Order: sequence, then structure tokens, then C-alpha cells
Amino acid sequence: MDDFELSRYLQASPDATQRGPLETVLAYIAAFQAWSRDCHHWARHHRERVAELQSGPARDALRQIQQVYCTLKHRPFQRDSSGYYFYGGTADANPDGAQLTQQDKRSATVQTLRRPPHAPAFRFSLKKQGQVWRICSLERLNGCGTWEADRL
Repeated sequence: MDDFELSRYLQASPDATQRGPLETVLAYIAAFQAWSRDCHHWARHHRERVAELQSGPARDALRQIQQVYCTLKHRPFQRDSSGYYFYGGTADANPDGAQLTQQDKRSATVQTLRRPPHAPAFRFSLKKQGQVWRICSLERLNGCGTWEADRL
């Protein structure tokens, strides 16, 4: 399964130290969406082998994407409430019109807009680790207007 080469998901963007919090979130969303599309495509063409996505190169590619854009901590791979693992996450995030709120020099929040009719809004919390901005948590706006913790 060479379909999940990391270079397919990482943008040829400026050095990580040059990337601000908004650029970090947008690059992460783009990488996750490309990875998710590849998972869907692979699953559609290999229906009898979908379970391989959870233990092979697809999983490794997602782990490497998270190492580039997210804080370093254990991140469970299996999603609780959404069928196959590649559903959910930020695959349905709308990067257009994302808004940055800077709390201080070392922390920021980026919120995406809700994409009608069903996609939720997302709120990413970021911390600056050394010279690099990294995503430390993700929240999803539920149908009742309440922010709920989600997994990266």
C-alpha cells in the first residue's frame, strides 16, 4: 500500500517556524482532508481489505501528519462514534473564512465556519512550542450550539 506516502499530504509551505497559528490549522485541515479522501478511495477499491487501513500505511501516515501539526501526545486512532476510523475528524471542516483569536504570545484559537447543511464548525486550540505553533486540542460545535471536545 504505497498509496499513503507522507509527501502527498504535507504542503510545500514555509518552514514550520515561519507558519503562524492560522496557517498551521489550514495546512493540517488540507493534509487530513487529502488523507481522508485517499482512505475513502482505497476502501472503495479494496472493500474486502478495509481493516488493513487501521494497521498499515494509512495509520502511519496519519500519525506522521499529527507529528508535524499537533502537540506530541498519545492520540487514540479509533474514533468512538463514527463507523470506520476515517469518517469524522476534520474531513468536513470548512477552511474558508477561518478566524484566528490570539490569547497571548504562546496560545491561540482558530475557528472554522459551519458548512451547511450538516458539517459542524470546529475550534482548534494551539500552543507555541519553541518556535513552532502546534494544535493541542479540537472542539466541534454540536447541533445545540455547545462546543464538545473532539479527537484530532
